[in-house]
Amino acid sequence: MVAGMEQEVADLFRALDTDGNGVLTFDELGNVLRVLGVAEADIDLMARSMDTNHDGMVSFDEFLRWTYSQPAWEKELLRGASLLPTRCMDRGRVEEVLRRIATRVAAAGSSFEALFQVGDSDRNGFMSWEELQQLIQSLEPGLPFEVVRAIYHELDKDMNGWVSLREFCAALVRVQPEAPGGASISDDAALRQVLDTYTPSAEEVQRREICLLVLDMRPKVQSLYQTLQAQGLLAEPPPSFTWKNVREMSFQDLQGEERWLQVTYADLHDKSAKATSAVARRSFQTLVGGQDALTMAESSILGVAGDYGLNFNRKFHLQQLGPPTDGHLESAREATKARIANELGLIHFGDSARCIRRWPPYYNTCKLFIDKSPNAAIGTSAPGGPNLLGRYDGVCVQAYADFDRTWQSISGNVYPFWVLHMAAINVGELGSYADYSDFSARPAGGLDEDLYLSAMGRIFDNMVVATVTLGSEHLILYPFGLQGSLRHLRDSDPRYADEMVTQRLRRRVATRLVQALDRVDPRLSVHLSLDGAEGEAKQNADAFIRALLDCSAGTKARITIWPNSDVLQLAAELAATSTNVLVLNETSRRLLGSYWFGGCDRAAVDENLHRRCWTLASLSYLLNNFDADRAAALPSRGQDDLRRTVEWLGGQ
Repeated sequence: MVAGMEQEVADLFRALDTDGNGVLTFDELGNVLRVLGVAEADIDLMARSMDTNHDGMVSFDEFLRWTYSQPAWEKELLRGASLLPTRCMDRGRVEEVLRRIATRVAAAGSSFEALFQVGDSDRNGFMSWEELQQLIQSLEPGLPFEVVRAIYHELDKDMNGWVSLREFCAALVRVQPEAPGGASISDDAALRQVLDTYTPSAEEVQRREICLLVLDMRPKVQSLYQTLQAQGLLAEPPPSFTWKNVREMSFQDLQGEERWLQVTYADLHDKSAKATSAVARRSFQTLVGGQDALTMAESSILGVAGDYGLNFNRKFHLQQLGPPTDGHLESAREATKARIANELGLIHFGDSARCIRRWPPYYNTCKLFIDKSPNAAIGTSAPGGPNLLGRYDGVCVQAYADFDRTWQSISGNVYPFWVLHMAAINVGELGSYADYSDFSARPAGGLDEDLYLSAMGRIFDNMVVATVTLGSEHLILYPFGLQGSLRHLRDSDPRYADEMVTQRLRRRVATRLVQALDRVDPRLSVHLSLDGAEGEAKQNADAFIRALLDCSAGTKARITIWPNSDVLQLAAELAATSTNVLVLNETSRRLLGSYWFGGCDRAAVDENLHRRCWTLASLSYLLNNFDADRAAALPSRGQDDLRRTVEWLGGQ
């Protein structure tokens, strides 16, 4: 979490802490929320959801976690409460500061519009809180924070979080001092003309945008031409690049050049990407072998220095990964079980989920994504029977990490992230080929690969929908669908006894997942956790690297490969600077987290996420409607069981 965001929460906390003792009592929260018109029942619910250790008070750490885990309206409600003192501040103090600023503008012979342009550092036509704060403090050093904040709210008349040019100028005009002779500065013809015309016409706005785009694109196009010429990839010499002054160009000429730059840049970028991809593929195949090679050659690509045109972050490459011994795993698992029982108010871990006496953190932020297409009703796709989760559905929860990559307890602040539980098509997990019958070819039998890949593609596409719905900034993936769900496919279809046949299927699955990433929001950063050490992990890494080498340049740019990384630690570190981190977790349709509370499988990502993350495990406990007496022989589920549980929790 960036320092500025935490400072904002700290300021909010101090404003609500009326007696200054460092904690918030329920009375302190209630007093200010009643002024805002919040119902008594909602006040109590909000206070108790913050008080995670149930001591009847809210510490700053509890408040910080809650602030970044709740819906926006609740955060804005408390933000409004914290601003009550500044809104009630003597307006004379605010007007005094604004009057001094207006006087300085007049004395300098400048205009309010020019001052606004200085503050609008990103040139988007508005000043954010940060931009206004920087401008005011540069003009009035040492001004108390409360006064600066009051000025911000005085200027932001429409309360949309931004100060427009009109709002800024209107406030300064209202308080400006009189000029000699009793005439207002606004009587000055030149200044009045600026104030009367500071709102540009639609064409002027469009012209400005095109000018900025043209000036941004020109050096990029020129640089690409020079690069491709040096590589001998141009069929004809580049143009002379004698650019016209944009201020002297007509609107039509600007539009024409903007279109030419866009088309030319796209064409040159495509040529460059294809050339880079071809070089990368040749280098990669030298190392790992061609398409007929089972996997990478002697050294793993995840450990070599070259990046083969892809983005690698080898921060964790030589670090220890996993628990030092099975004893560490068992200890963490038992600690998590004990904490769940204690935090939920259960007598024993394994008591019915409906017997809880306390809610875990983030219980009411669960989100259920239900696929309502015709495919969701085919075969065993729908939830029900042994399955809690629909084949194409997903359920998303918030959690934070308790143990790091070496299974040591994490100390200090912890930050929440999202986990999206989805199930891969299970056609090869030992002892349970739950989905195989829906994807076997008729009448000869054997896996229908095209049908299987189509279904996996639907899961990946639904994952993309979830990232958009959640507004994710970071998506963390590991080899989804390439692990247990394919491991023993050979037992049902003898063709896959040939490792090369299985490896080609892995590559097709990885390619389909990467294709889905072509449709994510371009602002989303994708993080791929790979372990290419040996065996199956090495084959999975091979499949994804090959898929990435063939994807579009835009998708390549968004994806970072993290060799030897730990999904949970990566999520925890990214969550320290972003509130919208999402982990895609491959889970079981029957039981979220599978049997994390029992066995000690060191390689099972789903189980290990739950063993090291009590908040995640406790929410799965509730969503599974867990009861130890029924866990060994899973109950028959109703189609709406999961939806009803999410509603019971207050989720969506």
